[in-house]
Amino acid sequence: MAANNTETSVNNGKKRSFSRLLLILLVVLLAGNVFFYFKQSAASSIGSQLVLGTSSKTEIMDMGELVVNLNGGGHYLRVQIALEYPKNKKLSKELQDKKTQTLDVIITTLRSKTLEDVNDVNKINGLKSSLLEEINKTLDNGKVRAIYFTDYLVQ
Repeated sequence: MAANNTETSVNNGKKRSFSRLLLILLVVLLAGNVFFYFKQSAASSIGSQLVLGTSSKTEIMDMGELVVNLNGGGHYLRVQIALEYPKNKKLSKELQDKKTQTLDVIITTLRSKTLEDVNDVNKINGLKSSLLEEINKTLDNGKVRAIYFTDYLVQ
């Protein structure tokens, strides 16, 4: 009988330890999920502010996805581009009005590049600079400050 009581108390101790461990694990998982949810929520809020151009000093215009053949044949570049420019009603309207011309400038500039020009990570800033230069030549009411590649695939 004494052996049976000892065995029961050992089993009860194991059950309590297991229950505590399970409870701690559930609390940790729940806390992690709550943290992840709020982190994702904050990040998407910041991201939507940038995309919508709600920053107080600059606006961002999404130019959409472009696919162009590269100079030299056989390869293409798929890219999604966003333009950042100072908050300025005249410039914003001009960019909207000239979106077709701006896309043409971007496509023409990208098509003039070779596989080596677009495939080398070290040359990306040079590519952005040449795009900025060509786009800004067409604008009268201000200048685009930066170009962001939100998708970039060389095939």
